[in-house]
Amino acid sequence: MFWNCIQPSLYSSPYTCIDALKYADAYRKAHYCNEKITSILHVLYREFNIADSGEDIEKTVISALRKLGFIYPEIQKTIGFEQSDLGQLDVITPAGWNLIRAETVASMQECYLRAMATPIHQCGDNLYFSPLCWTLAILLELEKRGLEPAVDFIEMATVIQTSDPSDGLASTVDRLCDLRMQRALAARKRSFDRDAYIECANRFGRKEHTFKDYADMNMRYLKASGMVQSKGKGIALIPEKRALAIELAKEPTSDKPLLELYRTLCNGSPLPTDNTIIANQVLRDLLDQIQNYGLKYSIAGKPLDTPAHINQVRHEIEELIAKKKEEIYAVHQAEQWEEIAAYMDLLASRREKLSFKNETEIRVPKTEAPAYLEWSLWRAFLAINTLTNKPYEVRRFKIDQDFLPVCTAPGN
Repeated sequence: MFWNCIQPSLYSSPYTCIDALKYADAYRKAHYCNEKITSILHVLYREFNIADSGEDIEKTVISALRKLGFIYPEIQKTIGFEQSDLGQLDVITPAGWNLIRAETVASMQECYLRAMATPIHQCGDNLYFSPLCWTLAILLELEKRGLEPAVDFIEMATVIQTSDPSDGLASTVDRLCDLRMQRALAARKRSFDRDAYIECANRFGRKEHTFKDYADMNMRYLKASGMVQSKGKGIALIPEKRALAIELAKEPTSDKPLLELYRTLCNGSPLPTDNTIIANQVLRDLLDQIQNYGLKYSIAGKPLDTPAHINQVRHEIEELIAKKKEEIYAVHQAEQWEEIAAYMDLLASRREKLSFKNETEIRVPKTEAPAYLEWSLWRAFLAINTLTNKPYEVRRFKIDQDFLPVCTAPGN
């Protein structure tokens, strides 16, 4: 077993996919055409010379949009049902329209969460699982064992993405902890890592770099769900999302017919917080979490009679926490001046990656360079540390939970 959320590619950044879908729909409306989204994307990519690296667009953004159910995916003849049973190939799905209408990072991430929580990856005869829910189950199992709910890059590359629920949760986490212990005892970490990748390559019949490429892309899309955040080169469960993660991890597999699962994917998979009781449980946990940031929030007088009302209050609290985290992030930017300068050097050189200071590697996807330029300048102003405004008041571009840019600031 060797799963991937999305095929690794420079152009399949989660937020690049959102931009592509929105621009394609705007182009379709402006030109009064009824062409498929994929045909319009081909025109746009060539018009703006985005595809000049020689990568096949069909295997990048379009592949991601199909796999996440934002446009109707191609149904193979061997899958057990017909294309007509699901929807016309490459037409925007109800889930895709929700993504197009999403204006905030939180609403975009919820679209990805609904897509990635859908169990459409096979892990046995007529049994399917969600890699996101499986990863959350592993993080929560680590927490049960008294460990931090976090994993390193090599643990994602060689253990998590090479496992599924059929391997057993306890045995998978045992294998992860064994790898962690052996690496901690290894005198030469690089040699240990190299041997671990070679062992995986031999076991699965793949090249060594494949595991790194897939782990990098898997973590990017897992973070796009809003459930996990960066920790070093790995990922960690976001504390405020713990209660929701517990609910998502309860049923990592499904034996429903594949057509039903695909329809769920394309319509937007239901979340536990769509249920009033569970939405209330998640809200109560969040009210406890907000106190860890020295913040207060009163629900007195707030309507909490429906999941929509409850989730609206939850989103307000999450926004308060996000702003507090950004204020803390801003305070530390003066200490990060070397990294800020490195990003500016990288952008000026028009390269895609750069190593600096103890071989720390930074990357800027080619299609996201304008957003990273605005972001680097924003960080530079924060590092000067003379702003009287709040950090989120002096930027017009959106950032994710890792404070990385999602898009450029709007015009005007």
